[in-house]
Amino acid sequence: MFINNFIKIVILFIVSILFITIPINAEQLEFLTGNWEGTLFLEDKEAKIEVSFIDEPKKQTGFIKIPSLNINNQPLNITELTNSKITFKTDNDSYNMVFKGNYSSNIIKGTLFQEDNKKYNFVLNHKSKSINEVKLQGSEQEIKIPVKGGELAASLTYPKTHNINNPVAILIAGSGPTDRDGNTPLVDFQINNLKNISYFMANNDIISIRYDKRGVAGSSDLVDNKTPTFTQYSNDVFEIIKYVRNNLGRKPRQIFLVGHSEGATLAMMAAQKVNNLGGIVLLSSPGFKQEVLLKKQLQRQNDILYSQGKIDDKKLLVRVLNELIKAIEKDKEFPIDEYNIPDNYKSIYRNLNNQREFSKEWLKTSPVELLKKLDIPTCIIHGTEDQQIGKDNAERLSSVVSKDNLSYNYIMGVNHLLLDDNNFISERLLKTITAFIKKHK
Repeated sequence: MFINNFIKIVILFIVSILFITIPINAEQLEFLTGNWEGTLFLEDKEAKIEVSFIDEPKKQTGFIKIPSLNINNQPLNITELTNSKITFKTDNDSYNMVFKGNYSSNIIKGTLFQEDNKKYNFVLNHKSKSINEVKLQGSEQEIKIPVKGGELAASLTYPKTHNINNPVAILIAGSGPTDRDGNTPLVDFQINNLKNISYFMANNDIISIRYDKRGVAGSSDLVDNKTPTFTQYSNDVFEIIKYVRNNLGRKPRQIFLVGHSEGATLAMMAAQKVNNLGGIVLLSSPGFKQEVLLKKQLQRQNDILYSQGKIDDKKLLVRVLNELIKAIEKDKEFPIDEYNIPDNYKSIYRNLNNQREFSKEWLKTSPVELLKKLDIPTCIIHGTEDQQIGKDNAERLSSVVSKDNLSYNYIMGVNHLLLDDNNFISERLLKTITAFIKKHK
């Protein structure tokens, strides 16, 4: 029973904090972006419908075309995007068309509502909605890695031929209930970014371990009565390093850490405990404290709510967060219901408040201060289409790495999930990671 409650708490936590585009889910939006076409079922005929969704900073927009109704590239706005539902409407008072539907990886089915109370069904299919899969040419086995309190479930992936000289990469997933393959119940897509990275590395003579972290998937039993702390997560990475040394016979210089998003911060934390580590790869990594990033996200939301007349304080959401942080630090109660903020934002503060031990560390950990302490080869990879973590994070991280150690890569067309505009795992990203590891092995 507790495991289910734990996962629910984490899901709410991640939706509320990391993807603060309420009610728009930014990670879903990255999959939505692109061209869709299908059919509008009118009373007497079927009409062709085309929709293009465009992911622009600070707003969600697109265009709709229904040629038989003389609607050509009419602007539209997305007003809701959750795990399974989407609502978008035409941005023109003369049309007043509202589309509500259920959304999956490559299809939207729903109903068009008009002002005259008429409604029509529609269906849309994504014109280029498939994620490429890297085919493993080697082999893979399930392993259990001893850690404090039990074992982590993991996959050990080998090249077709290998020996003691092959380097070993440890892949570290991002925040929330993200599993070893990079998939999460927050979206109903098989992202498989970490799985594809692992397979591509195996096909290029690199052994890898990817694992389910505490409370997730195969490691779901590995929790106690509270959310694991950042330190617990990073300690687990260190235990995997020890496993590689003891069971695979590798020296530290043959071991590389590859962390995605929050996993990059955990990689930097774990690397503090190892001398002469082979190197570290930071994918879509935060460069600022989560407290700073969260305040920026909340301020953007505050600006939107203020412009819509839903709140009358230009700094309300950030001010409430500051009050919460003070309450957590001083171990005082925090009465969120006394603050006049929209109800759908209160879960952000409640989840932080209910997981105080995690929150203290999560909010205050500074990735750039961690990276300053490392003197190892460092590969920083960031995508131009990353809507969660801005380019300034990657630049901040690269500024504290010596030129001799730094490999800085800003890849066009890649989003926070490491996918390109066709929702394929970026080939350039795959080649950049493997080239870096093989250079420094």
